[in-house]
Amino acid sequence: MPTSDKITTLLLAAGESARMGRSKQLLTFRNKTLLYHAAETARSVTPVTVVLGANHETHLDAIKQLPVEHIINKNWQSGMGSSLKTGLRHCIETNTELEAIIVMVCDQPLITSQHLLDLISRYHPTNKNIIATEYAQTLGVPALFKKSIFPKLLAIDDAHGAKKIITQNTNDIITIHFQDGALDLDTEQDYQNFISKDNT
Repeated sequence: MPTSDKITTLLLAAGESARMGRSKQLLTFRNKTLLYHAAETARSVTPVTVVLGANHETHLDAIKQLPVEHIINKNWQSGMGSSLKTGLRHCIETNTELEAIIVMVCDQPLITSQHLLDLISRYHPTNKNIIATEYAQTLGVPALFKKSIFPKLLAIDDAHGAKKIITQNTNDIITIHFQDGALDLDTEQDYQNFISKDNT
């Protein structure tokens, strides 16, 4: 069950997966779509708002059995920043008690609910405003952003995602290492390599 209504996970799933050549959201991982798997993982920790865009009717059908909110970004082609801002505005408008969001994507299938809990566990005892995931000598999502960072997120340009805010605020960050965070399924070859290793 979600730990608190004061933290929401914003699952960004609006892209068309151009490099993959087919819907990344509907790729299967352990008999579930990546979109379902990510939403289910996040939902076990926080309430979830899924931002859909390209092929949204098909993607919505893939998660219709889950108790998650969804919102359609009609301008999804503008970039990930557009989807992030659309989702964040919705969360702010619908949850007056919102204190923080976790930004997450659906093509990191090895992200666990425990990792999301670890992000939240560092939320209260620190005065840092961003708790980011560290992997492969870089910082990225999933990342938790306190309310004080919302204006910066809402000001990013459409073409950039949350990582831009992370890299611009390195003095205001605590990191949590996640060994498998670097896995990112962008191409068909990436996916086939991942599935073959997961089945061994």
